[in-house]
Amino acid sequence: MNNSQVSVYFYTNEIAKQVGHSNATILRWAEELSAAGYQFERDEQGGLNNYRFKEEDLEIFQKFKEYRNMNFSLPTCASKVIEDRNKILTPITPSENIETEDKSSLTTDNYLDELMELKLRDKVEPFLAHLTERLDQVKQLEEMMKQLPPPPSEEEIRRIAREEERLRARISFDVKTKLRERATKLWFEKPEKERTIKILFKRIENESLKNEFIRAFIDQHFQEELDKCYEELADEGKER
Repeated sequence: MNNSQVSVYFYTNEIAKQVGHSNATILRWAEELSAAGYQFERDEQGGLNNYRFKEEDLEIFQKFKEYRNMNFSLPTCASKVIEDRNKILTPITPSENIETEDKSSLTTDNYLDELMELKLRDKVEPFLAHLTERLDQVKQLEEMMKQLPPPPSEEEIRRIAREEERLRARISFDVKTKLRERATKLWFEKPEKERTIKILFKRIENESLKNEFIRAFIDQHFQEELDKCYEELADEGKER
């Protein structure tokens, strides 16, 4: 509809028909665009709403409608339309392009950094609180360990081991002595024929059978008697 010689103009009702809104809506949008800095032509007769719309104005209104359909306010729609128009009309040098990209990237990066920081904080703060609690428990354990007596030296451990071995040997000897005495007593309580053998014209003690009887008796009752002795020693230690 444009050519190099003649400019084609539209009336308000023509613009309204092509955009799909009423005349009043188009005039209200025109006022918002004018307030935002966009310049419309007016006819020479001069009325406040006496606009002469060109083809590029039609494109402006169509873009305005797109933003309006996104539920932006009228002033916001006007600002965005003019911003889009300036981007198209204003040439961007390589240096300006880089600067704009840098600013946009910086703004995006800052937003992403803040978002990541919030996400990390939500995840990290409970972990840090738990870690702090565990560290406090470790410190308490360290303080308790400081109050404990120092561990025995290697020489002290060897000395205690030697004393325990001597004690066990003494207890074992005492237990076996007592069991031997009991076994001997039980042996002599047996009938004479069971514990003696006849050689020539007299009966003598069967020492081999006697020793086997005593040894079996000691083996059978040794662990039980040993445990009793240790229990008695433990009870004595508690009473002290």
